[in-house]
Amino acid sequence: MERVLCATRCARGLQLLVRNGARSEAARTVRTEAVGRPGCTGSTASVPKLDAACATSRSAACAPRFTALRVLSGASLSLLSLNSVARFTMIRCEPTLGIFDEQTVRSMRTTAVQASAEAITKAYHVLAHLFASLLFAFRAVFRVVRLSALSVPVMWAYQFSTSQEFYVAIRDACFAAGPTFVKLAQWASTRPDLFPAELCQILAMTHSRVPCVSWENINRVLQRELPGGHFYEKNLNLTVERVPLAAGAIAQVHRATLQSPGGPHSEPQEVIIKVIRAGVRELIELDLGLLGNAAAIIRFVAPSLAESWAINDAVGSFDTMMRRQLDLRVEAHNLIKFAKQFE
Repeated sequence: MERVLCATRCARGLQLLVRNGARSEAARTVRTEAVGRPGCTGSTASVPKLDAACATSRSAACAPRFTALRVLSGASLSLLSLNSVARFTMIRCEPTLGIFDEQTVRSMRTTAVQASAEAITKAYHVLAHLFASLLFAFRAVFRVVRLSALSVPVMWAYQFSTSQEFYVAIRDACFAAGPTFVKLAQWASTRPDLFPAELCQILAMTHSRVPCVSWENINRVLQRELPGGHFYEKNLNLTVERVPLAAGAIAQVHRATLQSPGGPHSEPQEVIIKVIRAGVRELIELDLGLLGNAAAIIRFVAPSLAESWAINDAVGSFDTMMRRQLDLRVEAHNLIKFAKQFE
């Protein structure tokens, strides 16, 4: 026990030597105090080894960490040849040598894993954003090409057709371009102060003559939105008619029968289901982005025209109106409010 305590005192003295960078005089003082203590049985052969270690420390000042390790290891092995005492000395000097206990190592590993996970997550978000931007750019280019293919022939036919034929061609092109341009045609039909009266009359047909989409398109949306997936009719006791009751630019209306919870002998309830067409939401978002960019180009190229036509206000109000129509909860709230007025 006294030998272990002596080794501990020696290790503490060596630790001070390493930390403060003491020269040979301090090393000799530590050696003298360690050997001269009662109960310390360190042999005289350890003294020159300690002096040699201190001389090595002076000559290798450019590498203090390596020199400290050599001084501590040589002195510990010279004082005692017991592995247990050497391990105890290393544990006492671990702040100097950078040796950590198991809990510290585990904490460092956890921190490293968390940092790696954060870096991977950040890289994933960057790549996802880049991929989404590239996909949007590709879809925007394809959309511009399609709209050009629809509008250029109409503009070219202007000089070879009558005004009525030209207006009909504009209406048909709006139908083919999708819901955003059908809504633009519906808005234009209500502005005879801006457009010719004959054009407004022909574009007014876009309110009631929108082509219907197939049942597969509507059924795909119902399977995605209603509980039960492909078996929504059985799960909800709902029977939807395949033939639409009416069709609009954004949604389509179907008649349906809903069985009440009372069972098959209860009275069924007739309901109306309004379904936004598949792919319409993404297409409108893309068109609104293109309209915003077109308005910015007009403001930059012809600021006087943009100001006289109030391009900013027109595009902003149209954007708000289209986004409200994509949320059928707004229409449901208005219908409930309207019904309460007649109770």
